[in-house]
Amino acid sequence: MSRRDRQRALVAILGAVLVFGLIVAAQPLAIPPDAARTVLARTTTSGPIDPDGGTPTSPGAHSPNGQACLPRVQKGSGWADVCWEVNRDPTDGSPTQDDYQLRVYGSFQGLKWLVVRADLVGRPNGGAYRMWPDSTIEGSCRQLPVHLLPALGPEPMEEVCGRTVGDFDPTSWSQALTWTCEICLLPDNAAKPLATYAYIAVDVGTVPAWDIFVDGGS
Repeated sequence: MSRRDRQRALVAILGAVLVFGLIVAAQPLAIPPDAARTVLARTTTSGPIDPDGGTPTSPGAHSPNGQACLPRVQKGSGWADVCWEVNRDPTDGSPTQDDYQLRVYGSFQGLKWLVVRADLVGRPNGGAYRMWPDSTIEGSCRQLPVHLLPALGPEPMEEVCGRTVGDFDPTSWSQALTWTCEICLLPDNAAKPLATYAYIAVDVGTVPAWDIFVDGGS
């Protein structure tokens, strides 16, 4: 075999290895089945229950409300910083239910996958539970509207990075936000945002709580 033939064969082999690597890297990552199974926090609220009849576009927190941040979740060289907030919607106008909004948000870096789960403690009134995102979002990081009506004020915008999947289990009233890197051939150390919402109804005079789970792999 001539030198030129050897060079051509080497280029072909390297090309095949690169293509194979890209195919493998593009496959969805296998997340351990026991991921995000440990409760890291339970939401709490304080304050009197706002009466019905408020202003639908009134911004800011409404009573009862609560907010806290979890200790940093460290996974090898990667990490996730996660916070939660719960607010009452005083504008539901229903004599049989009160409405609340949950937002779980934060940022993460140096991970290949991340799972953030929020499990409702108890049941919603009449099964009224909506979440966002509730689908698969792929591609580069971008601002997207949070379609979660009714909303506490103008429709918010959140930055979402692919591949983000929003799932809801109506049997356990559990919502999950799962992010996996779309191409993991090279490490990506850029910090990325996370956000997931819930809007639910509960019995009049009661306040909901969620158990929060966070897990990831680097």
